[in-house]
Amino acid sequence: MAELRRYAEDMLGVPARLHDYQWEGVSFLYRNHAALLADEMGLGKTVQTAVALVLALSTRSEMSRALIVAPAALKMNWMSEVAKWAPSLTVRSLAGSGREREAFYLLPIPVLVSSYQQVRQDGLDRIPSNTFDIVILDEAQRIKNPNSATTLSCRLLSRKCSWALSATPLENDARDVASILDFLSPLQTIRHVGATFNSSTRLNDAPPPQIGGAG
Repeated sequence: MAELRRYAEDMLGVPARLHDYQWEGVSFLYRNHAALLADEMGLGKTVQTAVALVLALSTRSEMSRALIVAPAALKMNWMSEVAKWAPSLTVRSLAGSGREREAFYLLPIPVLVSSYQQVRQDGLDRIPSNTFDIVILDEAQRIKNPNSATTLSCRLLSRKCSWALSATPLENDARDVASILDFLSPLQTIRHVGATFNSSTRLNDAPPPQIGGAG
């Protein structure tokens, strides 16, 4: 983790103001191709993800583009946070008509921020396969209904790396997280802070997920 921190601060311009527990979250995401970051609200999931993202895109030759899917109201916040915490990355917000969005997907923009509604509307018709290497779902409880069009659209996105963020997935019913794990498949890794989870629960009859603490 110390090496990641030095590289991020010295080479990528990441501000040296993250707490140790946030660097644990950065390291967790960076090390896993499929991960659920489930910190409580206010602990900086967006910041941790932005830093992990710039590290992944800067140090892994097989990764060059990322799609962040967030509620529409949070798109500008993502633009601001990525610009602040990962200043070496170019980030753009997906906008315009269906045809204009289709052109957006084809542009060599390292980080594109879209809404769940836009992904649902565009689906495989407008989003070419193998366009994005990393897909990040913010407020991932939006896909807890496994049968919704939004969930299906997100799961069908072609990608090499899947990260999901949510403040409350394990504080309610463990079954609520089953669809999120399906998005993360085949790896099902969870980092969970500040919530309870019954380790005897089985999700879709799968083995219980790995759970890490805040250190």
